[in-house]
Amino acid sequence: MNTINIDITNDKEFKILGPLKLHYGIFNTEGQIYCVNYQNKSMTFIYKQFYNLEKAFLTNKVNTLLSLDRNRKVLPDYLAIPQALVQKNNKICGYIMPYFKGTNLATLLDNKSIHYKKIIAIFEQIGKILDELNQLRQKSLVKNFYINDLHSCNFLYDTNKDEVKIVDLDSVKIENNLACMSRYLTYGSLASRVPSKYPGSNLPPNYAFIEPNNNSEIYCYCMMILNYLYDFNVNTMSISNFEKYLDYLNSLKINKNLLDCFYSLVTPNDNKNPKDYLNTLTERQIKKAVCSEYLRKVKK
Repeated sequence: MNTINIDITNDKEFKILGPLKLHYGIFNTEGQIYCVNYQNKSMTFIYKQFYNLEKAFLTNKVNTLLSLDRNRKVLPDYLAIPQALVQKNNKICGYIMPYFKGTNLATLLDNKSIHYKKIIAIFEQIGKILDELNQLRQKSLVKNFYINDLHSCNFLYDTNKDEVKIVDLDSVKIENNLACMSRYLTYGSLASRVPSKYPGSNLPPNYAFIEPNNNSEIYCYCMMILNYLYDFNVNTMSISNFEKYLDYLNSLKINKNLLDCFYSLVTPNDNKNPKDYLNTLTERQIKKAVCSEYLRKVKK
């Protein structure tokens, strides 16, 4: 992987074009995001400049990025694998990755005018991606690759190509790196209440609280879907409140196989990918599944 030394580069080699405009609901806690031109190419790149420049943090990030680069030929092209490291004052300060045209999934989920069938189709694509990555772990030398910080802000949707891309890959678990924090796998999350299924990582603070595995990947995927249905945060519910909400979904006659995938999240059984059952959801069920409707029902 190349390293760009921005102390000595000129504008033809590395030019910051300005901050990347993010939707108000999208945030990045680890760095500032810029659009840049690299090596005077016609395409635009994304530059992530880390806030934390502490040695242990940077060493782990570089280890992650180099592992991604080593496995570039094996990993699918819907992963926005970083292109080069960026160095300033003889210290790594960030990296650049390809710029993909598209809309952040978090923006789409926040736009209530988007037809529910489009959202479901995107969720189905993500479910297929998780199945493909699970197959990759079983059939290739990349045995320990997990998206880990799997949430809507890390997915882009290209309307023209009808394709989903995964970005911000410096948080993945790969090879011998230390897994980074994950939005849905935190202390106090629903997953933390089932430690036998989602074991703790035993890593230092500021790293993953829960060890990434296939169960945790599907858990995060289901949280994305459930948060869309509930229109609020399901991830911090207690197990009893979570099961009460699923019982309410059952009263809406939501597909039993889909509900089984959700119920299994808090059981000892391995999680099941719900992608094949998402198309059973109806517009009425989705409208009734929101928290305002659920809470109104509970208060009666």
